[in-house]
Amino acid sequence: MTLAEAITLVLNRTGTSESATEEKDQARTYLSLAMAQIQYEVNWWWLDRTTTFTTTSGTRLYTPTSGTVSSWYSFVDQTNNRVLSQMNINEVYATDPDLGDSGTIDGWYLEGTDATSGYPTIGLYRTPANSTTTIFLRYRQEISEWSSSNDTDDLLKLGIPPIIESLILHMAAAFYTEEKGDLQGSEREWGHQSRVLAQAKRQNLLM
Repeated sequence: MTLAEAITLVLNRTGTSESATEEKDQARTYLSLAMAQIQYEVNWWWLDRTTTFTTTSGTRLYTPTSGTVSSWYSFVDQTNNRVLSQMNINEVYATDPDLGDSGTIDGWYLEGTDATSGYPTIGLYRTPANSTTTIFLRYRQEISEWSSSNDTDDLLKLGIPPIIESLILHMAAAFYTEEKGDLQGSEREWGHQSRVLAQAKRQNLLM
């Protein structure tokens, strides 16, 4: 299912016209809002991700993920088979005020966010002295708000497994019908949402 198809289903369930751009935008916003709430409901297995990046000599800061992150699990110097410790940024600056210490990488820390993309920026301590070290990391993805540019994307591509598709559809429809003053319709959608959420949680436990 694409995001556009999900928007159409939400509008159909709320008895709303599919022709108005404003209505489509509102349905998309409610789908994003539903996803924003659902992703923190439990520790969903499908939000866990892994990736790698290779150091560049003399470069301390990296943006290893092409998206936002809700939590970091571990960083490993895969080349040298070493687990990197997590450090506090204040600890790093207190230890190496001019950030001139380079050599073996001992740890990592969260520097902040990239000014252009808004994605997390990770710092390494010490600054790598080579361009051959591979860093493997595990993290939990955070799904960002969708825009019209995502309408042709499959929900699976956006990180949403099939059972969660149904969940956010009913939740978005509940938001929309409540906005329209259809409290009976909203109650119906919340009932569907509760049943699907229970099923999704059971499946999550199996994993």
